[in-house]
Amino acid sequence: MAWTVIVLGLAPLGFGLWGLKQGLETLRWPKVEAEIVDARLILRDDTPSRGGVQVGHVHVQERTEFAAFAVVFRYTFAGETRLGGGVERGDLGLQNSAKSRELNAAHPIGSKAMVVVDPTDPDDAYLLAGPSSAAKMATAVGAVMVLIGLWMRSLMRRGIGS
Repeated sequence: MAWTVIVLGLAPLGFGLWGLKQGLETLRWPKVEAEIVDARLILRDDTPSRGGVQVGHVHVQERTEFAAFAVVFRYTFAGETRLGGGVERGDLGLQNSAKSRELNAAHPIGSKAMVVVDPTDPDDAYLLAGPSSAAKMATAVGAVMVLIGLWMRSLMRRGIGS
């Protein structure tokens, strides 16, 4: 059982560490001013299609909605005007709904923002520098699972709980 927990924890830990590395690299990249040319809050409704809860004559339907932020910005780097659309590098394809709503409110079309640009690939630019919240969360979850697995192994070696 302990090995199962350890192995299951290695996947999110590995992805999380990769995402952290990706995000940390952006802290050394140059920042340039960009203009937001398109920004959208993409809402996904994951409300279950099968029923809800019936309380007397009242039917209560659970509503689950997730938000993601999509952006396109124009910036100039090394004398060339470019378009970018990255929000956070290493976000593992995941975004926090609350943070997405904040970004949408903070970056309306036509507004200015500082973006980070990869000096070795100027077409690679992101609105936010640093590790993403998704990478931090995956790393934390994976690390906790691995530590719990190691703790379980130590208990088993001492004959506790077997």
